[in-house]
Amino acid sequence: MKKLLTLICCALILNACKKDKSELIVSGTYESSNKLELSTVVLYSKNTKITDPAFIKAFIDRQNMSLPLFNLTGSTGQLDYGISIDYVSDDSVTVRYSGSRDYQATKKGTLVSVNDDIVLFREKDSSAFQYFTGGELGCNNVPLLVRKYAPTPYCYTIACSSGFCTLCKTAQQFTLERAGNDLSLPLISYVFTTAVDRNGCQIGQWNVQDMFNPDVLNTIHTADTLVVQTGRVRFIKK
Repeated sequence: MKKLLTLICCALILNACKKDKSELIVSGTYESSNKLELSTVVLYSKNTKITDPAFIKAFIDRQNMSLPLFNLTGSTGQLDYGISIDYVSDDSVTVRYSGSRDYQATKKGTLVSVNDDIVLFREKDSSAFQYFTGGELGCNNVPLLVRKYAPTPYCYTIACSSGFCTLCKTAQQFTLERAGNDLSLPLISYVFTTAVDRNGCQIGQWNVQDMFNPDVLNTIHTADTLVVQTGRVRFIKK
């Protein structure tokens, strides 16, 4: 009887160890496909939502921004860089970018669970961060506010003689959606503009690695315009 109890206790301990070492995803290498699945482009202003491609194209053309165009007619596109994720454990993840000059990088970090459908890759090292989350909606905070899972910056004051009185740092991160053992990376492309009488500015970013945060639409003023297209690139496990 004692031997049986000993075996049961050992089995319980082993099971507990297995749970402690559980992985968020199956270990291995995941490589992005080059096919980008795209949503319809949407233009938002105060209490207005427009999906007419001709109207949106005219608006974008007027901005004279040297940025890639949205895909106004198609539902697919191509990512101009590749992403490889080497996953050993939740605390040992390496992400490699390749393909274009702007995406030759290797980043090491960890995976953090949000829920059954979402995990975050978070870099181990912090870096300078130029955007803020507070104040009126504008070019200084929309890059964070459009992101559903934006990193939280740590800000502190420095000597204003440097030209800046505040410095912010954060551990950069991006979002991964999972369905079983399948992974995909959500992307956001956007252009934001606001009128001159509200410290007018314009800003745009392409393929921000996150899900779109619809709460940002609650902060749009009458003179603001936000154009958004979301996408998704799927990963293939090697």
